[in-house]
Amino acid sequence: MSKLIGVAARMLTEKGVKKLFVNLSYIEALESIGVVPVLLTSIANIDEVMAGCDGFLLPGGADVDPHRYGENDDGSKDVDERIDDIDEKVVRYALYSRKPLLGICRGIQSLNVFAGGTLYQNIPGHSRIEEGHEVEVFDSRLLSLSGKIIVNSYHHQAVNIVAPGFKVTARSNDGTIEGIEHESLPVFAVQWHPEKLPDSPYSKAVFNSFKALLEKE
Repeated sequence: MSKLIGVAARMLTEKGVKKLFVNLSYIEALESIGVVPVLLTSIANIDEVMAGCDGFLLPGGADVDPHRYGENDDGSKDVDERIDDIDEKVVRYALYSRKPLLGICRGIQSLNVFAGGTLYQNIPGHSRIEEGHEVEVFDSRLLSLSGKIIVNSYHHQAVNIVAPGFKVTARSNDGTIEGIEHESLPVFAVQWHPEKLPDSPYSKAVFNSFKALLEKE
């Protein structure tokens, strides 16, 4: 039976109508490793839904409310309490249940925040980079990459104080944290968007590493 992956929903407003969604690129990336995505859209009965999932994906999206990590707003954009609530539930459940979790872009940020860390609310030079962003991956037991890799970058916030129980596994040339993982649980995250470059060997390595964790369950 295929593994079920709970994917945290994101929100947009079109012509005054709020919509919960997930970008198709995430779905296609998950399907490429043979798993079945399930969209997590509400905290109502979410524990029951997550109990039926084998793992979780926290995708990219708007910023986490800085009040969630004890700071005032200093440039955070499009925060949404409902999405923060969903992400917090997913992070806490994954850590408690010891189920695999992969975070991407906002996903690394919300993972870090809801596990007890903080963020930089604004950093320069990391947005709208489709290719050519150099990152060094090191000392990771979960992500099957090492050394310098070339990825993309679409963010203006980043991990600051790393959450307890986590360690840094990747940095860009300016020192920005680009990867973290739990020291003992099957939980890891990257700051770039592997789903946007599906043919890249580095992107495939991210999702194949997640698949390997699911197969151990």
